[in-house]
Amino acid sequence: MFTFKILKSNDTTEEKYQSALHCARVSVESVLSNEELIIKVFEDTITIAHVNPELSISMTALTCKEQIKGCFCDRSGKLFPEFMKIVPPQR
Repeated sequence: MFTFKILKSNDTTEEKYQSALHCARVSVESVLSNEELIIKVFEDTITIAHVNPELSISMTALTCKEQIKGCFCDRSGKLFPEFMKIVPPQR
């Protein structure tokens, strides 16, 4: 399981932040659709886990990060304005 803590930008409202966070979740689901994963959002954290809790995710944290980074950034690679920082994944 990987968890990504998504820190809210100081310049955004909680409503806009939550909306952006849930949009990012949908984007992560789309990017990782070939994997048997569950993507959940709770407060400021996105969790990615295998659908079978007894199995591990088949990719490394670095691979996962590389595959989903576009879910939180614009085309130039800059974080969306609702996000201040993405805390590296923890396994």
